[in-house]
Amino acid sequence: MHTQHDMQDTQKTLTVRHIRRHSWQAFIAPIALQFYKLWRHNRPTSLEKERRTFEHLCARIPLPENIEQRRTGANGIPCEWQLPAGTEPPPVLFYVHGGGFVVGSVAGYRPLTHRLANATGLPLLAVDYSLAPEHPFPTPPDQVLQAYGWLITRYAPSQIIVMGDSAGANLALSALLQAKREGKPMPRALVLISPWADLTLSMPGIRKKAWLDGILHPKRLAMAAELYASGQDRRQPFLSPLFAEEYAGFPSTLIQVGTHDLLFDEGKALAERMAQQGVHVELEIWHGMPHVWHLFAHRMPEGQKAYLHIADFVKRHLSVS
Repeated sequence: MHTQHDMQDTQKTLTVRHIRRHSWQAFIAPIALQFYKLWRHNRPTSLEKERRTFEHLCARIPLPENIEQRRTGANGIPCEWQLPAGTEPPPVLFYVHGGGFVVGSVAGYRPLTHRLANATGLPLLAVDYSLAPEHPFPTPPDQVLQAYGWLITRYAPSQIIVMGDSAGANLALSALLQAKREGKPMPRALVLISPWADLTLSMPGIRKKAWLDGILHPKRLAMAAELYASGQDRRQPFLSPLFAEEYAGFPSTLIQVGTHDLLFDEGKALAERMAQQGVHVELEIWHGMPHVWHLFAHRMPEGQKAYLHIADFVKRHLSVS
């Protein structure tokens, strides 16, 4: 139970901003996505087919021009530099992609990461961590931490912005919580898009928003959590960062969530929990937006606008000496 003192402290460290949808696409696209989700989730499938379908759909999204790609290794972890024309690090973005721990790849998420690099004008290092169930917890966050450890030996942590969406936001938080325990320095700032922070699936939004979110399905979410956790206690903070008590000392954080997202409640709760522990958090609530609507920026102006908000946050924090 939170005391009045806790709430007063949270008010000092948590800024909440509501963004309304204005474009006609933002009203039509979520409905179309919902019909597609109902059709797709009523068909027989397999994990391999889900992976192929996701990569195929992402490959059809047009990419911004003038982003160069370079594969690299970071302490043995495969990664990819995505470099806007004429840029070299630092500063840099360090990105952990989503996909529910079981699908997705650096290549599949280029429609999102290329737009981030393009909007900020900064080089982006995307980490290609291994997927569950072949590689369950703790392998993925360990790999993210290894890649982050490689990055901070080459660039000043004050010139690094860590980012992640959905399950990638979970892995970014888990890796940074472990980095803090090991005495590694924190990055300049943190950006979390539609974070999946509670693998216990205890938030009411999982059920209440099932008919609103055209991306996530409660049963698929439960299956992914089971495959990734592999029998371990899902309340531990490295699996469910919502329950972490070690956020003191974390950098300023931007969290973007959509009100139609199954994970809206936990994104909001995560912002409040981090703020209660002294982290300066900017929570953006995007009305009518589904899970990681950024992937539909080529169709929805609200997706394009979300990247501009992230770019503004990044530039403000990099300008702080």
